[in-house]
Amino acid sequence: MIWRVIHMHSILSIIFITSIVAMMSLSSNSVIAKSDELTAKQKQEIAWAKQRTQIEMNHPSKELDLSEYKLILKQKGLHDPQALIQAGAIGSYGDILVTLDGTSNGSMGWAGGHAGVVHTDKEYVIESFGNKSKELNGVRKWPNDWENRYKHIRGLYVSGAGPEHYQQAANYSQDQLGKSYNYNFFNKKTTAKFYCSQLVWRAWMNNGYDLDDGGAVWPIDLIESPNTKVFYSKGD
Repeated sequence: MIWRVIHMHSILSIIFITSIVAMMSLSSNSVIAKSDELTAKQKQEIAWAKQRTQIEMNHPSKELDLSEYKLILKQKGLHDPQALIQAGAIGSYGDILVTLDGTSNGSMGWAGGHAGVVHTDKEYVIESFGNKSKELNGVRKWPNDWENRYKHIRGLYVSGAGPEHYQQAANYSQDQLGKSYNYNFFNKKTTAKFYCSQLVWRAWMNNGYDLDDGGAVWPIDLIESPNTKVFYSKGD
């Protein structure tokens, strides 16, 4: 009888340990993909993106420029830029929102901020997270409460683009709803899954506007792109 108890205890211990190891393996896969398997060039890119992000937070590279934005709003059937910032909601359909003090990914100590595309209903933003629950991770529709959610924000518009391009960018982003989060930041060409700034980049790339400078698409790339201008700024 004693032997049976000991034997059963051993079996349960083995099952418990095996389960823990399996859970650790699952949770660490994305970490390995972001650190242990990175090339020297990729590590250098991350370091450079981190440095640029810090500089941007302390010394903004762009000032507010509403020269084209007012015309775009008129073409969209809107008129007052200030009317686009109400109850925490920022921008109109197809606009780009970027923060450098948040993150969409929980597998890295630093992921460069967060970004999203304003929904056709300006009360929402299409965003992709990887650091929330299973039900909330991936491309989802979130309330446009950025004004209250983040301390550092840049509202961006794409220079030279017409209202049809903003509509297409919003539509493309919405068509990706339900897709999973892309933890491999350097695999930006996949359309099966998306990280936050990759989704923004792809939505506008499909319109003929490349907002990246090569490599992974970091939120800072969207701000620094020569194709974007700032219509809203918080946290200078």
